[in-house]
Amino acid sequence: MKKTIFLTALAMAAGLAQAGIVALDTNAASIVSNGGTQGADITLTDGTHAFNVGETVKMTWDLGITGTPAYSASANWSVGFLDGAGHGAALSIRLNGAALWNASTDDNAPTADNNTALLGTADRESATNADGTAYDLKDDGESAQFELQVTKVSSNEYNYVARWKDTGGTVLDSISKTYDLGVELSNIASVSFGNRATSGSVTGNLSNLTLEVLTPPSSATTNLYTEAAYLRSMSPWQDGSTSIGLKDATETGTGLRQGLLRFDLSGVGTNDVTNASFTLTAKKEDTYTLYAWGVVDNAPGQNWNDTTTTMSNVLTSGMYTPIENLESADDTNLVLLGSQSVAGAGAGAGYDTYTLASQSLVDWLNTDTDGDATIVVSIGENVNTAMRSGTAGSEPFLTYTLTGATPPSTNDAVVIDANDTNIIFRGSQYITSTASATSFKRHSDATLNDLDNAFTPAKALTGTGISIEFKTDSDAILARFSQDLSAEYKGGRFSYYEDGVLMGSTDFFGGEDMSFTINSASPGTASVYRITMPTWANPVFQGLELELGSSLQPLAPAAQKTYVSIGDSITHGRGQAVSSETYPWRVAEALDLDLYNVAVGGAKISVPTAEMLADFPPVDVVTVLIGYNDLHAGKSIVEYAADFSAMLDALRVSQPDARIVCISPTYTDNPSNTTTGVTIQDFRQVVYDEVAARRAANDYKIHLVRGEEISSAANLRDGDPVHFSVEGAAAFATELAPLMEPFAEGSVDFDGDSLTDAQEEALGTDPTDAASFFAVSGQTPLPMPGKFEIRWPSASNVLYKVWESPDLTHWAVARDWAVAQTPPEDALEIDLSPSNGFFKVEAEIQ
Repeated sequence: MKKTIFLTALAMAAGLAQAGIVALDTNAASIVSNGGTQGADITLTDGTHAFNVGETVKMTWDLGITGTPAYSASANWSVGFLDGAGHGAALSIRLNGAALWNASTDDNAPTADNNTALLGTADRESATNADGTAYDLKDDGESAQFELQVTKVSSNEYNYVARWKDTGGTVLDSISKTYDLGVELSNIASVSFGNRATSGSVTGNLSNLTLEVLTPPSSATTNLYTEAAYLRSMSPWQDGSTSIGLKDATETGTGLRQGLLRFDLSGVGTNDVTNASFTLTAKKEDTYTLYAWGVVDNAPGQNWNDTTTTMSNVLTSGMYTPIENLESADDTNLVLLGSQSVAGAGAGAGYDTYTLASQSLVDWLNTDTDGDATIVVSIGENVNTAMRSGTAGSEPFLTYTLTGATPPSTNDAVVIDANDTNIIFRGSQYITSTASATSFKRHSDATLNDLDNAFTPAKALTGTGISIEFKTDSDAILARFSQDLSAEYKGGRFSYYEDGVLMGSTDFFGGEDMSFTINSASPGTASVYRITMPTWANPVFQGLELELGSSLQPLAPAAQKTYVSIGDSITHGRGQAVSSETYPWRVAEALDLDLYNVAVGGAKISVPTAEMLADFPPVDVVTVLIGYNDLHAGKSIVEYAADFSAMLDALRVSQPDARIVCISPTYTDNPSNTTTGVTIQDFRQVVYDEVAARRAANDYKIHLVRGEEISSAANLRDGDPVHFSVEGAAAFATELAPLMEPFAEGSVDFDGDSLTDAQEEALGTDPTDAASFFAVSGQTPLPMPGKFEIRWPSASNVLYKVWESPDLTHWAVARDWAVAQTPPEDALEIDLSPSNGFFKVEAEIQ
């Protein structure tokens, strides 16, 4: 039996394992301070403890004060550890004045001479505790809890994580950052407790001090604390069942169902999470979108554990507002962690596994302070579905990688190089491929560097329209990617297909390597897979991993006509996260075309882009939709007309046989430049006139589509004056494709002679001249008696058959099918007898 590899496609790690609590001579100390600097040292019971690379020293303590001090601007308490050489790491608790260390600006960051992390603000009481609750350690009887964790990344590099909490455990302030101290902390010899610069008698009381040394992370996955629960209408929380009902409804009281899942994050501790994924098993019968929301760490009721809690209790507690359409709502207690499209497979299709991986999930996990986390699962469509919650092997789970964790081994997988010859790369003319990485560009380096390209290169380096295709018998495929950091990153998703059927999508978050797994819907058989790229990022393909015993199989490229789309962000895909949601992609799929999308968000008319198409193989059809940015950049009508004409001239030179579809600018809520007075309708008229003029000059391969007639406000994103929503792009493609199809196929008849343009091209006649048609063009008696020659227009790759008849009724073959011998005109010598006076030539276009 084959082994399915990597159900989640990210490295897995649990929290730091405890290597041992270091025994201290005491866990309490007091300092009486009345100005100046005071301190007290606490020694280790067993002497010096080694501090190795990869280990973490974790200290926790309570600090309270008695007396009412008058603090100077630099007053602070500090607690930390020292090595035998007198170097150390400490947390200095700032009580007055500005914060000494701002991790975002590195002001007063730890150095070799000052290796102390300082935490605090000028006035904690007013800034953090608006109700007047005092945890600023400025008044008699106040106390707080503190935590310092220092990880030894290398001999001189240390990561500081510190937290200041009130006595109830709520985090008031925190810091986390890595620095090169310039010295090595080679061991732990003592704990230091100090105070500086107070006036008036004040006593600081250190208590509940603990010191631990923690080992590097190990591998694990965190599961649910309890079996999951769901919130249904006004019913109570449910647990102990094997599934959670999910439903989006128009009102909360009429069937709304959302799943709530509580996870144990104690393994994360105070480590940095670098990668994470959330995996769940859900029904795949209907078409819908799964959404995962993280409840913010300190939301009221976030760590629920009462199985009798009702929706009313949730509303009362303020944990979040359980309403339909969460994806369009604004609930400050929720963070969107990611989404997954579920392609409806029909009744009885059962369940499938879906994995969400995003930077939002990583960031949310890194805000956790108490080891508990709640995820809300909702759907975006009003359908009845469910997710598994209590069935063995299919419970939802979180996977995360902590700093220093080791990626999973690939020893149990077949590793496929990124340049394997059985992988087809589509949508990019400029590909750089090695065994370890294949990168894609939609534009040539010359065009990217051309000062007249009229676009931003970083936007052009994104990967809209690009896809990867392969065939394999593996039941699970791991696809690995990194990010081209030179490309602009605005997020987006991969989508993946099996035998043309959408299987799902995965969020792509920039800056880090990532991978995801595709599980076959037809295990045991070879399938063709296609992975499409995000619209506004440029992932670098790093290869595949297959199950043992599986392989890639040869895959011949489809025989398709080539389609190039030129334009700005409307064509690039602003408003669509994945290439397969853009209108050019949908048109290409509808008309069975091979797409190259060279549109660039923010672009104006680009003659260099048109010239670049000379690098491409013969292009069959080009669409041009551009002008919105030209309008709002202040171009005059004359300037736009000149630029538009120059671009079409360049296209005709670079691709003389391409059919060009000019789409006039689509509907916009921002139709005029208030400075110049020029309107988008003025630019549309330019497009109308330019196409008409070229057709009048017998350019039968140029065509007009009035974009404003097949788009409206309904196509736009909410609050966006020009860009399509996902649904709007789909609707536009649905209108555009049938208008393009006859022109793209050449099935129009430009000269009206009853032969289509494509037929005339194939036959070698002139599609612009009605007098040029396929017919016997001449006959010549030969010197030999009873012989003469007939002639007809011919073209390469066309088969011809010649017939003869005595009466136009009874026909016999004079010459059977044969390709053209001497194009552009062929001839045949005929034996003329009294009974045969009629001849015809038949053509078959290959």
